[in-house]
Amino acid sequence: MQQDDFVAIILAAGKGSRLYPYTKKISKVLLKVDEKTLLERNIEIIKNKFKKEEVHIIVSHYADEIKKYLESKGNCGINIVYHQIATDDIERGFIYSLLKLRSIIKKYFLIVMGDEVYFLSDHEKMFEEMQRRDFDIYCMLKEANFPEEILKNYSVQTDGERMVFLQEKPTTIINNYIGLGTIACSVKMLDLMEQELAKPHTRHFIDLLNQGIQEGLQAYYFLSHCEYYNINNKDDLFLARYSYRSKNINTCTKSLIIPAYNEAQTIGYVVRDFKKYVDDIIVMDNVSEDGTGEIARAAGARVFSRNFKGYGDAIRQGLREANSDILIITEADATFRANDLSKLLEYLKDADAVIGTRTDGSFVQANANMDLLLRAGNIIVGKLVSLLWWNRQCRLSDVGCTYRALWKSTYDQIKDRLTTDGPELSPEMMVEMLGCWLRLVEIPVKYNQRVIGKSKISISKWHSLIVGLKMLYCILSRRIQQWIENLKKTIALLSVQKHY
Repeated sequence: MQQDDFVAIILAAGKGSRLYPYTKKISKVLLKVDEKTLLERNIEIIKNKFKKEEVHIIVSHYADEIKKYLESKGNCGINIVYHQIATDDIERGFIYSLLKLRSIIKKYFLIVMGDEVYFLSDHEKMFEEMQRRDFDIYCMLKEANFPEEILKNYSVQTDGERMVFLQEKPTTIINNYIGLGTIACSVKMLDLMEQELAKPHTRHFIDLLNQGIQEGLQAYYFLSHCEYYNINNKDDLFLARYSYRSKNINTCTKSLIIPAYNEAQTIGYVVRDFKKYVDDIIVMDNVSEDGTGEIARAAGARVFSRNFKGYGDAIRQGLREANSDILIITEADATFRANDLSKLLEYLKDADAVIGTRTDGSFVQANANMDLLLRAGNIIVGKLVSLLWWNRQCRLSDVGCTYRALWKSTYDQIKDRLTTDGPELSPEMMVEMLGCWLRLVEIPVKYNQRVIGKSKISISKWHSLIVGLKMLYCILSRRIQQWIENLKKTIALLSVQKHY
């Protein structure tokens, strides 16, 4: 098989029901691992590993969104031909979908599933082997790391360099091989597919491949050494993200944002405390009169002195100034310390954002500004957020803790929705992340006594109550707003599906 002998196909028509509600507003193939969608990653395999200049993408659900997204990315530098399947026909399986392309397939076709992730892809080696053989079926395999990988993919029996038996989602483990979603076939398989489609109940494509093998078609395999994830559900998605992040977090750049107003006595200590752990420290100085900005700058921070509308406005503008992969927020009063940052970053491997909580008494220093009333208020409002967004499976106990870390990609998803200027920005960020179905984790952090200066937020119990009411209003209004937006999107989606 030569480069011009095959048509490259990506299957991207699935509804992604098992990934619901993450696919409630977006196609499964547009979910991201790293800064790239699943679909982009697989297009790059077609383009860079198989050296194709054209790819055929089968779409159905969210077809317009897929097209718009790829257009915004310059179609990934490849010519894309779309083949749209009516939503009512998707249930007929991808044998039906593939046969829609029969007229353009002359010798071979190559399938790459749109919802799979390959790290350290070695598809180019598979392509080299394919070019040296005459074959009817060629599958990419790898050795499984855990038994469940075999049970939720397809198993393969081999005899030397050939495949002799395939089974979709086996119930027993016959060996350590799993079949991946990169499969090449000759036109002989199209004849079997036509026969299969004429039957009342169409079997799975893998079962049909096995029939071809039993009838004497030449079936070979390539044993890959890549890292592979089949994104069937949210656990698969989170696992793939964790794998990428855990490998790369040590090389990720980190920016620390500190809002400050008249904190000359502590700001220098805070900057020096965090300086060895981050790449960039941004102090948003609200035109302090005590030299806060000058001290921070001398300690090594980038300082922006502006007239901010409030605490939240300073943080929002600081986040906009940051360009690192990871964004961290802390206080200027030394109530949070850098020795907790490693905990936030460890959990950030497995989450889109990590929020500190000051409500675990064993982590709160004696005389810290977290009395019983303040702690109870944060816990109650945190539980309210958990209840209002109950299906996000996020358990919160402190909506006012500023100490947090999030990926820049997380911030990019919510930045246009952040509007508050005061302390209510803290819960606003949280509920907007939950509204985007991002994974939010809360962990205990040490909360230290403020030994110098006075709090600009918890000035008195009366002021704390006003701040709490503003936070509560922000939370409730955003939930109502998200419910209305979800209703509108559902109506629009139903209208599109009815059209098709």
